[in-house]
Amino acid sequence: MRKSTKIGERFGKLEIINISSDNSNVKYFCKCDCGNQDWFWASNLLYGKVNSCKECRTIPDDITGKQINAWTVLEQREDNHWLCRCECGNEVVLSKRNLRSQKCADCLKKDKEKPRDDLTNRRFGKLVALSPVKKNGRWSWNCECDCGNTKVIAARSLLSGATRSCWKCNS
Repeated sequence: MRKSTKIGERFGKLEIINISSDNSNVKYFCKCDCGNQDWFWASNLLYGKVNSCKECRTIPDDITGKQINAWTVLEQREDNHWLCRCECGNEVVLSKRNLRSQKCADCLKKDKEKPRDDLTNRRFGKLVALSPVKKNGRWSWNCECDCGNTKVIAARSLLSGATRSCWKCNS
């Protein structure tokens, strides 16, 4: 094993930007050519077990035309970035790390605009879920009880079985 390793030294796609040691354990904080940064054990770098970040090891260098999660990779751009198309049609330039995200920002916003589970017309005890309502940043449901009362109830209370009827039928 080499005795001295310096900041700025390269191991494959990794460049050492900081060194930390306690007793006999030495770790290098490295920046990968793709832009990711992480700590690596010195022995793994020095013996050639690691020469890039995890993202670069799991996603091949040429990914043009490949489908990764919701993204179709259209073409490579500078500095390990790619022009990608989300399944919704939006085109965005992404790094390898961001290709791991499931959807584009617009899709994520749209997902927050609707409840995760569609409970419409589902029965929960004496309650039937009629329509979703956003209440205090969380999804709730307008529900009608068998007795005719309506009440807004949190989705998690319906799904967990914590609420199965209106306040009137509970007493």
